[in-house]
Amino acid sequence: MAEQMGVSTSPVTRAVERLEENGLVTAVRSSDSKYRSYFVFDLSSESLEDLFVARRAIEGEAAFLCAQKRTLIDLPRLQKLADQFQSAWQDFAKDLDTAPTASERAKIDLEFHHQLVLTTENEYLIDMFETLQGTLHYLSIRSCEFVATEQKKDNLIVMGSQHVAICSAIGLGLPELARSAMERHIDFCCSRCLINRTFHAAGSR
Repeated sequence: MAEQMGVSTSPVTRAVERLEENGLVTAVRSSDSKYRSYFVFDLSSESLEDLFVARRAIEGEAAFLCAQKRTLIDLPRLQKLADQFQSAWQDFAKDLDTAPTASERAKIDLEFHHQLVLTTENEYLIDMFETLQGTLHYLSIRSCEFVATEQKKDNLIVMGSQHVAICSAIGLGLPELARSAMERHIDFCCSRCLINRTFHAAGSR
């Protein structure tokens, strides 16, 4: 890689190590070698489903707790992130060439979910969520790429509006509705991601 780019190996090594820290690549060292091999991190469909199950449990409860304490939370900040996410997917559905990139959509998505969990101020929920951070960073980007192959543009609009629905339930102080809105969002993302992951893989062959 350094030779291809005409640079020394040091910046390339640092870049790859940073990718590893962010969970985008994994390093493997064989027992008979002092060198590590790097591979692009990926999840099997089974692992992907398991991850969404974990997110459903953590984030469903987080939405419930936020609705219980709605008068104490920074709802405008959550609402702003929800509106940005909705706009990003609406723009993508209209014109993918001028819409925010997958990484930009992923950043908005992850920031919303992270902020919602942080808002609970429940240290155990926060620890569980942040344990998944590296994988979630990768998943959010890849999910945006997979869902971008969605053939039914209405599904993109639906997904984009779900953050707004979660915020609305929290703002109304309806814990059970907030939980169910989050669970529907997680389930919808899981099903669309798995379907479009298969389509994406088939299209790349």
